[in-house]
Amino acid sequence: MIISYMTHKKINIQQGKINVIATNNQAVYLDFIDGFKGNMDLVNIFDDNYNRLDNIECINWIGDLIESIDINKYYKNKLINSIDNNFSEKEINSIHNANRELVNKIQKHLFMYDLPIKVDYDNDLKRILNYSKIHFDNYAINNPYDKISMLIKLCLEFKDSAVLAVTNVSHYLTPEQIDGIADLCKSSSIPLIMIEFTNLKSKDDYKHCNFSYIDQDFVDWY
Repeated sequence: MIISYMTHKKINIQQGKINVIATNNQAVYLDFIDGFKGNMDLVNIFDDNYNRLDNIECINWIGDLIESIDINKYYKNKLINSIDNNFSEKEINSIHNANRELVNKIQKHLFMYDLPIKVDYDNDLKRILNYSKIHFDNYAINNPYDKISMLIKLCLEFKDSAVLAVTNVSHYLTPEQIDGIADLCKSSSIPLIMIEFTNLKSKDDYKHCNFSYIDQDFVDWY
């Protein structure tokens, strides 16, 4: 993937790496955020053969890890679909049998009432899964490091080709934690984009990352 921003040098997004786009220029910082959220007048994205891509389709915009995303809500449907598609026939039959038993027990109880009350059996497996309230353990994703690790693992699990894009990671993660995320990206071959508002000296905090910088005077430091 190649990112083009106005008159600046192209930015190559590398697979299996953290790709840092850093700046201390407020206009540049906001332009990248706006562009990754869909404004193709500011930031254009191309594949490796220079075919233009749709920003919204190829960027999985997360934004600030603290403010922007509830992983349980964001990935609920994909999680349910994945679980639904991976049940064996034996497991599906077992779930339906248990569901019928539950419905029958409720119906038997309702016979106690001198009222025309019935229970309808629902054999839709996805609705059964939704009813069971499948969710990620909040304890496992209660800090930014765990949250971003989970997002990368979910991209791998769901074979999501859109590139994760986050902001303000350096506000929440230590350089050692950033190295840990870099290792996870490498082992999973998942790319990650970090947009950071910082000075050029912070480059040392991203030793194992693909680092691009545009300074206050719009000068590129790649």
